[in-house]
Amino acid sequence: GNSQQVGMSLGVAIHDTSQVLGAAMSYRDTFDDEVALKVAAITKLTRNLGLAFCIPLLTIQSHRYQEEQGKSSPTGDTT
Repeated sequence: GNSQQVGMSLGVAIHDTSQVLGAAMSYRDTFDDEVALKVAAITKLTRNLGLAFCIPLLTIQSHRYQEEQGKSSPTGDTT
């Protein structure tokens, strides 16, 4: 429903976790909607957790790629 959409929007669109929760609490207080607060919190924390796994993996992948490119030749020229 609408509460879930609001919560998802707040959780995804706002950068800082504390600002997400503040905005969701304001929405809850204004519209007496606890669902939007819960969905916003879960959405933001899930996103943060996903980033905690993705960033190290992408860093490792990038280093491996750079090492492979460096082995072809010092200038990056493969001919």
